[in-house]
Amino acid sequence: MIMAQMTDSLATWAFALQGALRNVVQSAVPGEVHRWPLLRAFEAEGYSWRSSHIVFVLRDSMAQFPMMGALVPMVEEVDAPVEPPSMENIKAWIDFMAQRFKLRAQDAAVVIPAAGAGVNAKDDFDKWSESDKQLWHLQVRAIINRQYEHLVVQSVAQKEQLEGAAKQLRQRARRGRLVELHAELSGLTEAQDVTPQARGKQFENWLGELFALYDLAPSLNVVNQGEQIDFTFWKGDLFVMGEARWRSTNVDAPQVRDFFGKLRERPAFAVGLMISMSSFTQPALDYLSRFSGERTVLTLHREELERVLQEKPEFTEWLGQSLRRRLEHPNQ
Repeated sequence: MIMAQMTDSLATWAFALQGALRNVVQSAVPGEVHRWPLLRAFEAEGYSWRSSHIVFVLRDSMAQFPMMGALVPMVEEVDAPVEPPSMENIKAWIDFMAQRFKLRAQDAAVVIPAAGAGVNAKDDFDKWSESDKQLWHLQVRAIINRQYEHLVVQSVAQKEQLEGAAKQLRQRARRGRLVELHAELSGLTEAQDVTPQARGKQFENWLGELFALYDLAPSLNVVNQGEQIDFTFWKGDLFVMGEARWRSTNVDAPQVRDFFGKLRERPAFAVGLMISMSSFTQPALDYLSRFSGERTVLTLHREELERVLQEKPEFTEWLGQSLRRRLEHPNQ
């Protein structure tokens, strides 16, 4: 008779536990109700303990409706609590139930008095002792805390997955655009009916496309009184200003000296970048080394640019590597 009563109470107390969880969630974090475990569907199990208590287990389910199992005796194990639930050992009971029933973070288990487990949860609860009521609230709070931590971890994992997927999409799109830029650069190289001035202007615009691909927010053709700067951009806290040279001859010392004059008008944190579609003469490189203590200037020639377009390395990595190399070995 007692066992039959306890079996009938399984559904009653399964829904009572679900209702208690819903009440807390709606009060504390109402925005999470739609995704909180156990609030939509669950699978319920019941186990009797020494005929004095019942353990109710709710497992979160993707089913459309809750499913009820049967109430069965719980075989006592070596690590099972010896004493009935109390304020002193409820933590041990919670840990035992989690291990014994292999609970996931989104599942729940509570232990309640068998004598008060009928078909009307509210009436039964009112008949409980104050100690049993406190134990119920402690268990519900422990379930809420564990499930909240689960949702936080889940949210972080989902965010990381979404960010990872978005990053892959951006990288794929960037590789496709780099292929296009490579083809555009080749077309600009092979063009026969373009004046040197027009080619230089198109090259500046092309560089702007490359910089924008890495979210560097470039500015092109910056004009001030008495000077013109081909491009500037920011990489984090790094401000870069530069010149782009597309000429048949290598950049020589006088061009480097002129660029240093523009750079000296800026704060010391500004970094220079000279890009040449040919290369740099040895006197030009010697000038950079000799005055490296005054200003930092990086150089990028066509072969390096070709590798950047293949992301070997990508442009922002090249920038960081080149800056570090220049600062560590200023005279090289």
